[in-house]
This record gives sequence, structure tokens and C-alpha cells, in this order.
Amino acid sequence: MGGSYLSDLCSMYQKDKFFTGFVPDELLTYACELFPLSEKETVTALLNCSMGNKAKSFVMFTSKGLYWKRFGEQEGCVTWEAFTDIQSIKSTDDYEIWFEGEEVFDVGFSSYPADLLAELLRMIQQFLSENGSDLLTEAWRDHVSVSASELKEISTLFQNSHDKMFGLTNGLLVGNEISEKREVRLRKRLHIPKDQEMISFWSTFPVKQTDGITLTDKGIYFSDPFLRLFYPWHVFKETPVMLKDQELIVGKENVIQLLENLMPAEDVFAFIEQVKRRISAVTS
Repeated sequence: MGGSYLSDLCSMYQKDKFFTGFVPDELLTYACELFPLSEKETVTALLNCSMGNKAKSFVMFTSKGLYWKRFGEQEGCVTWEAFTDIQSIKSTDDYEIWFEGEEVFDVGFSSYPADLLAELLRMIQQFLSENGSDLLTEAWRDHVSVSASELKEISTLFQNSHDKMFGLTNGLLVGNEISEKREVRLRKRLHIPKDQEMISFWSTFPVKQTDGITLTDKGIYFSDPFLRLFYPWHVFKETPVMLKDQELIVGKENVIQLLENLMPAEDVFAFIEQVKRRISAVTS
């Protein structure tokens, strides 16, 4: 699986309501009606700044530039070529983003920190200044070639280590143990494409059928009641993951609760670390 430097940067800065890699159709409909895209233009990421599932207020990243719409106010856009010339990008405590001393848009209802978005925009601008817009959005193939069998082997190892000790399930399902009904729910909730093979699912909240950690042949998904994250393997190997008390801290301070998990939080963290070590080992 490949991507672009733009999609990789957006993936690294994922948080709730910031969709990268796949943007739900219900969010794209209004955005693309407002900003009809050119034939070869593709959407890389979209931050929904609205309270509901319809992106009446949003920030959209495409292969051609940056688009935004504030609720009840004028929309705007800038090409990546012109974005390079913006002299300053700042944020305020009121969820506002400013370009060159002028307020441009805000992220009020998204819960996405304005300072983090400003940081991402500055990272994109720095890359543009050093490499140009063509390289920013050029599709490329990564060098992570981990196999489905390797991921299954790791998953089975952590599953069996618990079974042999206690004779009980630890919430980790591998391969065909993921029922058809659960797989349908996972694919719908996490927007997992049909061409991705589901390897394993570790439930971190048994009452919920889709909260947990899902491995596919293309990457890893994290899901919590109000959070959905997807990291392609080549991005995940560079993504920090920490364990703090009963919480996994993933990427940019995303919190996955492990209080209801059937196994100690340390075991879940060890599983993630083992997967990361394997991903790093097969990277050329």
C-alpha cells in the first residue's frame, strides 16, 4: 500500500473527526458541491468542524490545495503553490486559524486543537518550500512488506499465551474467529475497504462490538466510543504509542481506554510493540 507525503502527514496528525485515507460520503457530498473538484483532483483528508455528520463547516485537503468553509460564513481556498507564499500561520485559543494576521477559519465544533492544525499546516508549508507541490502529492509505494501470515502469527501468540495460562478468552480474535456479523460491523464502523484482509481484532470494550484494535494486511485501526483512527503500516512504524495508567496514547495524544479490557493493559501494549517491531524489521 502506498500514499503520498501529504496523506502521510495528515495520517500522523489524526484525531477525532479528522478523516484521512477515507472520507465518508456523507461528509464529502456538501464539500464537493461547494467546491467542485477537477477531474484529476482527489481528496486526501477532511476535518469536520460541524456538530453533526454533515460537513457544513470543514477544512479539506486535496491533491491541488486547501479548502475551508465556516458555518454561516464565506468559504475559501488556496492552491499548494500559493500556500507556500503565506508568511505566517498561527492559531488562537478560540479555535481560530490565522494567515498573515487575518482570521481565515476556525475548528470550533471539531474538538481538534487549533494549535495542532496550525502545526500541521506549517509542516506542509515547510515541505512545499523544500520540495515543491508535485512531490507533496505524488503517489508513491512504501517499503513495508509485512505479510498477513506474520501478523496472524503475532496475534495467535498473544492469544495462546493467555489461553494456556488461564483457559479463558482475552478478547483477541484471529482470522475466522471474527464472525461474519462482527466483521460487517467493523467494516462499516471503521470504513475498512473490502480489499483489506482482516487479520485480528482485540476487543478493548467487550460490551461494544467494534471498540478495540483491528489489524488488516494494510494497516492498523484503533476505535473507541468517540474515536476512529487508521494508520497504514508505513506510517504506523513512525507513530508513537505509549501506555499511561490504563490508557494507550497513540499518535497526537489520542486516548484508547483499556479499563474494560479482559487482559492487563501491559499485555495490549506488548502486543502493539511486537507488531511495531515486526513492521520495522521488514522495512527496507
